[in-house]
Amino acid sequence: MVRRRLYSFYTWCADSGITEITQLATTIETWWEGIEPFLRTGTTNAESEGINRAIKLAAATPRASATPKNQRLRTHSVTNKVTAPGQV
Repeated sequence: MVRRRLYSFYTWCADSGITEITQLATTIETWWEGIEPFLRTGTTNAESEGINRAIKLAAATPRASATPKNQRLRTHSVTNKVTAPGQV
């Protein structure tokens, strides 16, 4: 069923003659390997990506890189704030 709908979508995009729609189809085709599991399961890696971003932002501050211990403590503090219960 998904393959038929995807084929119909690609056909519609190709027939549209609109550059942006054609580019959309190309992008979906390129990323289909990652899109399909989400459509089937509804699961994403958004939470882990958010934690990684918080760590990178904390590590980018001048105070974070003063010492390795300081960086570890700052990263730990940030990740605790991000993952605290009720914070989602």
